Amino acid sequence: METIDSNAVELVGTLVRKGEPAHTRAGLLAYNLMVATQRAHIGAADDAAREDWHHVYCYGSLAERVATLPEGSRVRVRGVLQNRITQSQPHRRLTAVYAQRIELA
Repeated sequence: METIDSNAVELVGTLVRKGEPAHTRAGLLAYNLMVATQRAHIGAADDAAREDWHHVYCYGSLAERVATLPEGSRVRVRGVLQNRITQSQPHRRLTAVYAQRIELA
C-alpha cells in the first residue's frame, strides 16, 4: 500500500501584526503576518489558555487582499508549513505558514 504525504494547515485566530508591504524579486507584493491562536493549556492548575503566534507569508493577489484587513481581524488561514533558515546571525530555523487562502472568520 502506497503512503501519501500531506502538508496542509488551517489556522483560525486573530491577525495581530501585519508587517510592512514588501516585494519579491519577481515584483510580487508580499506580506509577513502574525496570527495568534488560543488553546487550552491542559494540565495547568487553572486550565488557562495559551496563546501561540504563527508567522504567515502571503504573496501576489492574496497579499493585495490582506492589505485591506485591519489588525485585530479574526481570520482563517489555509496553506502549507515550510521551514527555512534565517539569513541573520545566529542562524535560526523558522517554521511558517505559506498561505494559499485567507478569509475573515
